[in-house]
Amino acid sequence: VKFFDIHDSRYLVISNSKEASLIVLKWNGSQFEDYQILSIPNVYDVKYFKINSRHYLVAVNYTSSDKKTEGRTLIYEWDGFRFKEFDEFETGGVRSAYPFKIGNKYFLALANQSKAGKSPVYKWNSRTMKFSPFQVINTNNAVQLTLFEIDGIPTLCLMSRNRLKMYEWKFRRFRFARRFPREGEARMFHIGSTVYLIMNSPHKTSLIYMW
Repeated sequence: VKFFDIHDSRYLVISNSKEASLIVLKWNGSQFEDYQILSIPNVYDVKYFKINSRHYLVAVNYTSSDKKTEGRTLIYEWDGFRFKEFDEFETGGVRSAYPFKIGNKYFLALANQSKAGKSPVYKWNSRTMKFSPFQVINTNNAVQLTLFEIDGIPTLCLMSRNRLKMYEWKFRRFRFARRFPREGEARMFHIGSTVYLIMNSPHKTSLIYMW
């Protein structure tokens, strides 16, 4: 479930696995009502993002157990009235997507959950007005990612089933910085300018790291 605003209107997008679709709802002043249906099966993750004045949705679907549906990442662009399919990547094994910005550059990172998988990072090309391959990060069972600034350095965090790896933005690339063991949920958050990482283990004492 994702909320977002386009101009003065509020929208909500949800995944409907039974109908193999994404449903976009629009707030009418008292409740959300159906606005648009995007046909895409087996959705794992969906994110809204904005590049300058343009609005997008990125949706990740996964390979079905019967192999009839191959994993893809689809990008939809708002045309002023509806979302229309804009771009597509073949991304078997990808679990989640994370669009982000560093300076005036836009990126899209994808977490690949397959064993010995490769998690791609795409960079927005202002000439073609599309994402282009930028960097591939070797990962193992990556299921989630996010970006934080730690001591002023953009840091990409990839969470797998048993570890969290951090990659710092140096010399215009993401470079491995450190790792932490992970047995449960991991969350990063800010309090003021301080960054915290909490490891919530179901079997051991939870740990909190601070930068």
